[in-house]
Amino acid sequence: MLLTVDIGNSQVSIVLFDGERRVDGWRLPTDARRTADEYGVLVRGLLDAAGHDSAEIDGAVISSVVPRLTNVFDVVARRISGSPPLVVRPGTTTGLPVRYEPPSSLGPDRVADAVGAVARFGAPVIVVDLGTATTFNVVNAAGTFVGGAIAPGVAVMAEALVRSGARLHEVDLVSGPGDRLLGRGTEEAIRLGVLHGHAGLVQGMVGRMERELQALHRGSNSSPASAQSAVPVVATGGWSRVIAPLVPRIDHVVPDLLVEGLRKIYELDRDPDPKRRAA
Repeated sequence: MLLTVDIGNSQVSIVLFDGERRVDGWRLPTDARRTADEYGVLVRGLLDAAGHDSAEIDGAVISSVVPRLTNVFDVVARRISGSPPLVVRPGTTTGLPVRYEPPSSLGPDRVADAVGAVARFGAPVIVVDLGTATTFNVVNAAGTFVGGAIAPGVAVMAEALVRSGARLHEVDLVSGPGDRLLGRGTEEAIRLGVLHGHAGLVQGMVGRMERELQALHRGSNSSPASAQSAVPVVATGGWSRVIAPLVPRIDHVVPDLLVEGLRKIYELDRDPDPKRRAA
């Protein structure tokens, strides 16, 4: 079995795969102060509680945006799987050509999102990852990552608003935005503003990105009959189930798309056929 580990700014997502089948998954809080021993105990405890024998895990792949914890989970994965994990870094075989400057500045989480989306929905595709940050990742019809954007995430926006307003207080965003836009109290007004406001940001950004992508496609293809149809838009990340229903342009919601991308990257990296690895 394969252990996939996505180390984000807020949470560590751990998913266990048996081939292409998702077997189980857990989330832990991201804490750069924890040691490999501490996280090792937590991960083994989760595996044991779910009835999984760590001896059956023979591989691991890691994506991380928290450098301090990259090494920590490298140790954890080695101890559990008995072999060095694949850590997605610049130069890792991903099967995804990248047009980004410099290529090394593109986060492994964004790469894995794009790989997972292309594997499931083909290219072109736009991925909106709604996590601590909201990232927009765009792959063109040729299967090349051509760019995107990064915005503050839902919770970051809410926290900034509360910190900046002396008379404002924290609100429950998870309960959803409600059915109306005219808030009848401060808490409801904040909830509506943050959630529907973020949905409007996503809708607007996706629309403009799609038009830009189509313009690039027309510019690179001299045939007038090569009009490109609507680009599939995929939402993922911890806030996807809350925000996606508010965004008409989103076609698919796949909360664990990133770890699916990690699984594909691991398979490609381990592929003995050099032609397929270079594709």
